[in-house]
This record gives sequence, structure tokens and C-alpha cells, in this order.
Amino acid sequence: MKKTFGFIGVLAGILSLSSCNMKDCKCYSTNQVTQNDSIVRFEVDTVDNATRGNCADFNVDEVMNMDSGIVIHHILLCEED
Repeated sequence: MKKTFGFIGVLAGILSLSSCNMKDCKCYSTNQVTQNDSIVRFEVDTVDNATRGNCADFNVDEVMNMDSGIVIHHILLCEED
């Protein structure tokens, strides 16, 4: 029983130390939906992410063409919090 609790304690210590070098990223997400060149919907959201790398790795700027003239422009911009 002592070995089990000792193992769990050591494992918890290692996991807590490995999360120390994580960066918090604040991300802004926008979605613009247009149909036949008129804006149907525009949304802005904020998202929080955590990473060991650069926050800019999450950045996305893409345009998706759907059926019947619907175009979705999705942008995700992240910066270190």
C-alpha cells in the first residue's frame, strides 16, 4: 500500500513539474459567412489554449467554399497571455 501511494506521489510530482513551462495563449476567432457576396453571419469569439511552443502555431486564416455560393472565412489569431 505504501508503494502504491509512493508511486502516485512521485507521478503527481513529475506531472506538476512538466506543466511548469506551458504558455497560456489568448486566441481570437472570427467567422464570416457570406452568401452571394452579402454577409449572412459574423461571429467573434475568444479561446484560451496552452502550449509549449509558440502561440503563433495556432494561427489560421482559411477560406472555405461551400455549396450554393456560401463562403466561410475563418481567422484564428493567438498571442501569449
